[in-house]
Amino acid sequence: MRSRRARGHTSRLERFELVPLGLGDRVGRIGDHEIDGAIVELAEQIEHVGVPQLAAVTRMRARRAGAAQIARNGQLADDTRWTLGHRASILLVMQGPDQLVHPTAIVETKNIGAQTRIWQWVHVMPGAWIGERCSIGQGCFIGVVRIGNGCRIQNHVSIFDGVTLEDDVFLGPSCVFTNVKHPRAHVPRKTAFATTLVGRGATVGANATIVCGVTIGSYAMIGAGAVITKDVPPHAIMVGTPAHRAGWACRCGETLPDELTCDHCGSDYEQDGEALVIRT
Repeated sequence: MRSRRARGHTSRLERFELVPLGLGDRVGRIGDHEIDGAIVELAEQIEHVGVPQLAAVTRMRARRAGAAQIARNGQLADDTRWTLGHRASILLVMQGPDQLVHPTAIVETKNIGAQTRIWQWVHVMPGAWIGERCSIGQGCFIGVVRIGNGCRIQNHVSIFDGVTLEDDVFLGPSCVFTNVKHPRAHVPRKTAFATTLVGRGATVGANATIVCGVTIGSYAMIGAGAVITKDVPPHAIMVGTPAHRAGWACRCGETLPDELTCDHCGSDYEQDGEALVIRT
């Protein structure tokens, strides 16, 4: 006689071996037919994900398709925001027009543009505004901020209230933004957040620190590990602690030679005081 496993079935234990402690007790009180019925629900039911997913199972073991509602208090939840994500089958969950949100992400805003991707363990707060074609990497925190179109935010970046990113900004892994100049644990400062603006096309390198209250000009290049304490001119290359200008960057990202004509793309610039402008 063929075993249930040979016929493509798996045991209750196998299907839920990845469920966290505590949740497993609640899942355990539900019959197999209820679990199977939930697992075959279509992924479209969870298009409004707004809270963290509570468990993950492996599709290869469960041999089921689609998405399931999670068990809550011994019963299947009617609220489809509570979902049972499959590590293989629902790696990405459709949120809207061409939006891709990982099941582990907590997204508490509807202000997300088309073709934006939000990856593992990201938390987006209510009131955040994220443009189109953005990518937000693993472990990021997005406060009540505005993020323009085409921005790329690498892993483990926290963008706190008061920060604005214009279009096409690149933030390297683990770069840091502050929003209070004189923080104290025992003194509330929520009404004293200083604003920070990162201009269009600018790059902030890995592990750089942006002290709040500054403006980073368009197409500026902030080097890895630099500490920015004052305004940065457009196209400036900033390195060091505290950062100082070490050259000029082209829109394409290459360092400009002394004659200010890019060897890579041919763009021609001229210096206007402390700023660099493209020559017309």
